[in-house]
Amino acid sequence: MVRATTVFLVCAGGLAACGVTPTAQAVPPQAPSTTSVVRSRFAVSIDLDRKGLLVTPPPKRAAPTVTESDAEAMFEATDAVKGPYAFAIFGLGVVTVAARVENPTTTTTSPPPPSTGPTTTVPPTTAPPPPTTTATTTTGTVPPPTTAPSSPAPSPLPIYRRRLAWVGIVWGATQTCPGSTTTLPAPPSTTMYVAIVIDARTGHQVLAYTSGGSSPCTGATESPVVTEPNELLSVPWQPVGPASTAVQIQVPACGHYYGWTQVPTTGGGVDDQVVVAVPFDPTCGSAVPQSQSVDQVVPLGSGQVLTGHAPVGPVQALQAPSND
Repeated sequence: MVRATTVFLVCAGGLAACGVTPTAQAVPPQAPSTTSVVRSRFAVSIDLDRKGLLVTPPPKRAAPTVTESDAEAMFEATDAVKGPYAFAIFGLGVVTVAARVENPTTTTTSPPPPSTGPTTTVPPTTAPPPPTTTATTTTGTVPPPTTAPSSPAPSPLPIYRRRLAWVGIVWGATQTCPGSTTTLPAPPSTTMYVAIVIDARTGHQVLAYTSGGSSPCTGATESPVVTEPNELLSVPWQPVGPASTAVQIQVPACGHYYGWTQVPTTGGGVDDQVVVAVPFDPTCGSAVPQSQSVDQVVPLGSGQVLTGHAPVGPVQALQAPSND
């Protein structure tokens, strides 16, 4: 027994001398790159913000229920990735989002960025001033002040702990700083990533993970943020009438009007596209769509019948960078 142990220790100190090939060390997690995904699957582990978001290669036998094409269409129609990015990858992986970033007790969705092209927004409703009351002298018990009903508590974010998911990651966006018309690329050392995570079994519980980094405008350090994004959808529209430039649309439950734009056609013309933003997992408690009028979309008069209607459904929010 002693001799056998001694031989083992000698061989362990020199594996090559004993004819044993050393095993290769596991590749540590790394930042996303264009080679991170091979054949629609993550081939290496991706780490953002020191395991704030960790994506590891899926098991070989992992079979998602949601198809790649459906999930990729959802990814590209997400408002969190709207605009041009220099790089984008998409594939199947096993996802873990750290509890310190997930913050399951608070859900905050950033307001959508302005859409491209001419847009029409609905002005905010101004609350009427409170009625004027005349002070009077009363006797007896004074009733307590009325307390306004509190808003319902926000729903917790979906929790991802080694969950099979479709993951799309974009980076390399240009940014226009406030007060400037010059677009600035993010410095390589402060690259910020946006990852969209979609449960591969259900197609729901979609998360948008924005990595931390330094702002190219202010230099301030920004913490990673997890939100529940919206899907941008092109919806049907109908002209209100020849005497109006407005169109009527149906906004799906829990959604809101996002903007309208003109989409070039293959024949050299343009079609009008009206876009709404709808949560992937609505939690507003309603299933009833709302009718809404959007102004300044179509021309006045008989020219309305010549205005093209863009296809409906998920829009291509993710764009390739411009070469201009």
